[in-house]
Amino acid sequence: RNVKAVVLTDGQRVTGLGDLGVQGMGTAVSKASLFTALGGLDPSDVLPICIDVGTDNEALLKDKFYIGLKQKRVTGDAYEDLMDEVVNGLRRRFGPRVLLCFEEFSNTNAKKLLNRYASDCVAYCDDLQGTATATLAAVISALPQMKGSLRDQIFLFAGAGETGASCADLLATYIAKEHGVPLHEARRKIYFIDRKGLVTRRRAEEEDDLEIHKLPYAHDLQECGSVLEAVEVIKPTALIGVRRHRFSFFDGSVLRDEKLFNEAVLKKMAQCSERPLIMALSRPRTLHECTAEEAYKATDGKCIYLASCPQESFEYDGKTIEVSECSTDYIFPGFGLGQVISETALVRESLLIAAAEAVAEMASPEDIERGAVFPRKRHIPEISAHVAARVARVAFETGSSAHQKRRDWLAVAKSW
Repeated sequence: RNVKAVVLTDGQRVTGLGDLGVQGMGTAVSKASLFTALGGLDPSDVLPICIDVGTDNEALLKDKFYIGLKQKRVTGDAYEDLMDEVVNGLRRRFGPRVLLCFEEFSNTNAKKLLNRYASDCVAYCDDLQGTATATLAAVISALPQMKGSLRDQIFLFAGAGETGASCADLLATYIAKEHGVPLHEARRKIYFIDRKGLVTRRRAEEEDDLEIHKLPYAHDLQECGSVLEAVEVIKPTALIGVRRHRFSFFDGSVLRDEKLFNEAVLKKMAQCSERPLIMALSRPRTLHECTAEEAYKATDGKCIYLASCPQESFEYDGKTIEVSECSTDYIFPGFGLGQVISETALVRESLLIAAAEAVAEMASPEDIERGAVFPRKRHIPEISAHVAARVARVAFETGSSAHQKRRDWLAVAKSW
């Protein structure tokens, strides 16, 4: 009766596995378990739910042991009506401040659901907002090693889906906030390349099917058909791969058996920056744009590297390099706890930025020295307490918390 957070999934896009239908329930259960193991929420505070709207997985439809609805996925108005019924029912049952965590929906549906409920629900999607916050935390943590201020950096995203757009939007908001510049000016530091090449103003004017989330990053540049060409033209200081899953790949710009960030790309990055930031965030691990060893060798050890999946430590130039994992495990447990203790009304960008800053501040000089950007993952419960405290404090200061009196939020988070 006192559920504080609900993890919802429809099992449509389980990372690396695709459409699992109701068998995606395991992802909701796992996320709920991590809210407890890493964030400290009582198991009875978190409710995992799988919404069965069918599946487009033909193997499951033909499997006599599949327990879900054996029909194609419901879409359109019927799907939205069902989601409205679910969300409204949860809010009536558990209150308007219950955290609704959308997990492993297709990115398109996840974005639509966030847009649909963000103005009157505590709606959060880890695949979009969590990944964006973890990416921003990595940039903030790595910035002291990079030359110049945040405003001096140039970011190139390889992959222009909703995930990449969410990362870019939060990054642009942070640049604008930190340097007091208009959002459109901050966006000029961010570029995208997709299957068709660099996203440019010409493409925005001539392509009727160019997705709307790409338009703010369609700059006036020459056409580039590959990542290498884009790096040569833009001269980025940070290269971020966000293709995300095995169902997307780049036609024409890379061979199917070659890494997207190949040796030529990495060498060119080392020429563009004294300490280039390389983030290989596509999942699963077989889709990494490059490995840490490849990045270090191609850049002569100059790069700052992160991946989305665990990689083993390795020796480079007589030094043991520990690879940081750009994981949302650093973000969502503490963010959820912060929402619960502050009884936040909405998920705002200011709260996501607060979480990113808290994580970045937890990286010690020893972590940086061993090549890491984040602390070791065994410290996540402690990190989550600091994330929760920062989120709760910002929520209180911005008036979105239900509490009327200032509290020692870190002590509250640690005692939960």
